[in-house]
Amino acid sequence: MISAIILAGGASERMGVPKALLRINGITFIKHITDVLNVSNVNLVVVVLGAHADAIKAELAGTNVHVVMNEHYASGQLSSICAGLEAVRASNPDAVMLQPIDHPLVQPFVINALIDRFTVTAAPMVIPVTDG
Repeated sequence: MISAIILAGGASERMGVPKALLRINGITFIKHITDVLNVSNVNLVVVVLGAHADAIKAELAGTNVHVVMNEHYASGQLSSICAGLEAVRASNPDAVMLQPIDHPLVQPFVINALIDRFTVTAAPMVIPVTDG
C-alpha cells in the first residue's frame, strides 16, 4: 500500500496566484500531478489544501483524490506534511510519497521507479537523483 501526499496548501504569496492553478501544457499543476499519481502504482492520493482551498477544490472535482484541509497552513509546509500523514494513517501504508505542488513535471515512470526501489530495498527513504 503506497500513499501519496500532494502538498498544495501554501499561499503562493511571491507567485501572486495559487501554484496549484498554474498551467503547463494546457493543464493545471494540480490536475497534472493527480493524473500522474492516479495512473501510477500509488494506491491512495491525498491533497493537502490551505490557502485558496475553494478554487483548488473546484479544479479537483471528479478526480480520484482525498482532500484534506490544513487549518494551520500559514505555519509552513511541515504542518501540511503532518496533516497529510494523519490523513493516510488509517490506510496503514507501507510507504508515503510526498509531492510538492511546485514540481509539476513528474511522470508516472518516475513515481513507479521510486516505488519499485522502495519495494526492493525497504529503505526508510528513497529520493530521485539525476546526473549524480
